Amino acid sequence: MGLHFITGMEFSPQELRDIGERIYTVERMFNYREAGRDRKDDYPPERYFAEPVPGGLPVVKGTRLDRKKFDKMLDEYYEFHGWDKNGVPTREALSKLGLDKEPSHML
Repeated sequence: MGLHFITGMEFSPQELRDIGERIYTVERMFNYREAGRDRKDDYPPERYFAEPVPGGLPVVKGTRLDRKKFDKMLDEYYEFHGWDKNGVPTREALSKLGLDKEPSHML
């Protein structure tokens, strides 16, 4: 509602979600093309998997990330966005978002 007063344009909640998804996907494509960023870069440092959390709430103290669960979560996250197993936006995802004709899609 407040966005209308600033821009003079009306957006539905779904349109705003779609705009955000397009922005996020273009950012992902740029980082892949310019820096080679992909799945390997979506992992936290190795110590999160190897070293137990030294402090904090009792529910997390002494725990560490489970690599298999983290991999599964990444797979689900990529699938949600329409990206391949390496975290690269698919042609289908680009088409759905109206980005298939943008020059930035040429990876």
